This record gives sequence, structure tokens and C-alpha cells, in this order.
Amino acid sequence: VKNIEDEGSDYEIKLWLDPTDKTAYYYAEPEKVYLNEDSSQMFHFDRSVYPYDKMNDILDVDLSNFDTSQVTTMNQMFNSMEKLTSLDLSNFDTSKVTNMYAMFSDMRSLTTLNLSSFDTSKVTNMRSMFLDVSRLTSLNISNFNTSKVMDMGYMFYDMSSLTSLNLSNFNTSKVTDMRAMFHYVSRPTTLNLSSFDTSKVTNMRSMF
Repeated sequence: VKNIEDEGSDYEIKLWLDPTDKTAYYYAEPEKVYLNEDSSQMFHFDRSVYPYDKMNDILDVDLSNFDTSQVTTMNQMFNSMEKLTSLDLSNFDTSKVTNMYAMFSDMRSLTTLNLSSFDTSKVTNMRSMFLDVSRLTSLNISNFNTSKVMDMGYMFYDMSSLTSLNLSNFNTSKVTDMRAMFHYVSRPTTLNLSSFDTSKVTNMRSMF
């Protein structure tokens, strides 16, 4: 059992991993847990630093009582949670988030991802956001507002099971980097990029 609250918290927050069902649990007195403005790498597993980190064994995580209304960066938040198959973030308030760099990258077992509530109107960085999410067959991001995004490099890199990708709503007028954006996205038979404004893009290396 670990305490994960910071010095600004009014209450203790305890986190533990149950090895029998490989599920992470947390406990706090209040009904809601307010996440820090910087929630970077919150569940991130780095095998190069901690080769036996139990974070990699998590099979399920319930975030329904997390309040993300003050979060500004979700950089690598779930990066490398390789065994998690489903992730429901429909309760996430992302209205203040500016950085979603590699937020879901290397989630190689993920087959279900709910981002229906995501407000991305302030996000400037989506680089590697879904990189190597290689088992996900569908991705609904029709609600994404990308009007402030400048970096989409490697965004969908190696989403090798994805069968379709609708980006008709994407505003790319501020994007400067699209390198390897669709590299190894080989299953969709069509990819409509007619809405793409590439007037500011300086790097398209290995885009497809």
C-alpha cells in the first residue's frame, strides 16, 4: 500500500495492487479525487527503469471518481499500460488540458477506448498520442477539436489493427509536424484527408 497524495492534499489517498486479480485499487475519504494540474505519467510504466514494475500488470482501472477539471497536462498519462484491454474516460473533463503527448502510446492490448467526452479545444500537442495502440480496431475521435494543435507527429503510428479512421472534423491549420502520422496504419481501405490544411506543415517525413 502506498500513499499517493501530495503536500497540497487535504486527505490521504492510498493505492495498492491486488496480485490475485491484477487490479489497482485506491481509497480516500472524500467521494472525489482531484488530480493535479500536471498529471503526467500518472500510470506510466517504464520498463527501462523499473523492469518489474507491477504497474504493468494492471488489468482494470476505475477512474469514475477522478475529477480532472484542473488538469492541464496529461503527457504520457497511460503510456505503456500494456495489459489493460479497456479504458473508459467518459467522465474526464479535459477542458483545460494543453498537452496529450503519448497519452495512450504503447497500450498494446487495448481494444476499447471511450473518449466521447474529450474537450481538446486547448490541446497543442497530440504527438504520439495513440502510437503503438496496435490492437484497437476502431477509434471514434469525431468530437476532437484540433484547432490549436501544432504537433501531430506519430499520432496514429502503428495502429496496425485500425480498420477505419474518420478525420473529416480535423482542423490542421496550426500543425507544423505530421511526420510518420499514419505510418503502419495499413488496414483502412480509404483515408479522407480532404479537410487537412497543411500550409504550416514543415515535416511530413514517412507520413504514410
